[in-house]
Amino acid sequence: MSEKAIFADDGAFFARTIDLPEGLSDADARDFVFAWIENSSPLPMDKMRFGFVRSGPRALVFAGLEERVFGGFDRAALAAADSFLPAFAVLAAGGAPDGVYIVKSEKSFSRVKIEGGAAAEVSALSRESGSEASAAALGNFDGARFLEILSGNPRGRFEFNEYKTIEFSGEASPLSVQLSASARSLADVRDAAALQKMARVRRMAGARAYAFRLVPAVFALLFISQLFIWKKSSARNELAAEYEAVAPKAKLVEGESEKLADLRMFSEKHLHAIGALALVNVARPEDIRFQRSVQTSPFDVQIQGVAPTVGKVHAFVNALSALDGVKSAEQKTEISRGEARFTVNLKLK
Repeated sequence: MSEKAIFADDGAFFARTIDLPEGLSDADARDFVFAWIENSSPLPMDKMRFGFVRSGPRALVFAGLEERVFGGFDRAALAAADSFLPAFAVLAAGGAPDGVYIVKSEKSFSRVKIEGGAAAEVSALSRESGSEASAAALGNFDGARFLEILSGNPRGRFEFNEYKTIEFSGEASPLSVQLSASARSLADVRDAAALQKMARVRRMAGARAYAFRLVPAVFALLFISQLFIWKKSSARNELAAEYEAVAPKAKLVEGESEKLADLRMFSEKHLHAIGALALVNVARPEDIRFQRSVQTSPFDVQIQGVAPTVGKVHAFVNALSALDGVKSAEQKTEISRGEARFTVNLKLK
């Protein structure tokens, strides 16, 4: 598996601190740095690789010949790495306190002087095989802090060991530096377009890997859903068969229930139309004649008839309402051919 961060050979770069115009976005700052390197370097820009670190209105710019920057590194590993940048850029971008730092990486040594929160001076050299003391060639290191960069993760945390001597041996204290995503992007010396392409490839590869991991779960869900559907279908089929078996009996019971209800209704004391008519006839004056009597339920009776006057009808209805067996009485009356025709709706108790 490739490293999350790969540290370049610091000795492959020249580094300068320059002033940036105010208000530049990161993209505009990159264009400004590109133009500055193009005007400052005798080499064509298509042969160069560069990056920079912003610190307020200043920028530490570093650039190197492509064949030197990438020399000795596996291109596939570089393509898969989260970051590829010089070790001194990590320190310069990490907001280190003012002072002088000697930084050791796998490929190089570098000397970084921080003033006012920005890198004021940077010098670097490639490490010679088996020569650990070559860091002294960087110049005065009195009062310097000796840091060995160890690793970096995709979230931008870089780990160092700090030693007390330039030999980078003996007791060490851990030190970590946090870089933002934008700082890592600006300091990365790989081609920006190539980085975007690699990022897309990594995202697609990650999506494919994630999809493959989901395949067993998807099949399990499909199996469970099919099992659930089968059980529901089986249950529906069982219910349908049970309904087919019970339906004739249910219809028979339903018919018998209706008959029983009818019989119960006709067995009530007030059901008989003759009895209801006899009850009503108690309150009927002699000059009121009934023409039709209808009992729609054990407690509902309708009587139609004629009376000499409307007043006689009112008196009759009042008399009906006073009977013990009558709950309420309502009337409708009209005059036809000198007679008062009425319809009385009774509610029996």
